[in-house]
Amino acid sequence: MVVAAARALAALVLEALASQLVVVSIHGDSMAPTLRVGDRVLVLRRWPRRWLRRGEVILLKPADRYLQNAAVKRVGAVAGEHVKPGYDSATGAAAWSGLVGPEEIFIVGDSPGSVDSRWFGPVPVDEVAGLVLLRLASRSGRLVSDR
Repeated sequence: MVVAAARALAALVLEALASQLVVVSIHGDSMAPTLRVGDRVLVLRRWPRRWLRRGEVILLKPADRYLQNAAVKRVGAVAGEHVKPGYDSATGAAAWSGLVGPEEIFIVGDSPGSVDSRWFGPVPVDEVAGLVLLRLASRSGRLVSDR
């Protein structure tokens, strides 16, 4: 009876966790060389906000102001951090600088030509659709942790 209860509980936990996970395919090169077109990533749709810190890779919701489609980017700075003025060598444009406000994050792609917060400034934390947990290997199907 205890074993049956443990199995039922484990099944419920796995079902709840599975409903919060989604596989996303990469369609652009803004995160190259870390993620390339055709790569797939496992995304956790709900997570504690304290997990959202500099260096984490995230999935962003599409937003008319800056992104036409959902996008995978890296957190470059969080609320209260100052982003120093920069120069985008890929485009020749001056990059955004300033203090990241409360409930905002500064997002960047790993590719120098990425359209990100260097162009349009910080984005609201509410625009984050998920936290990327793993990159799924394209050929073998193995899980590859980038952490």
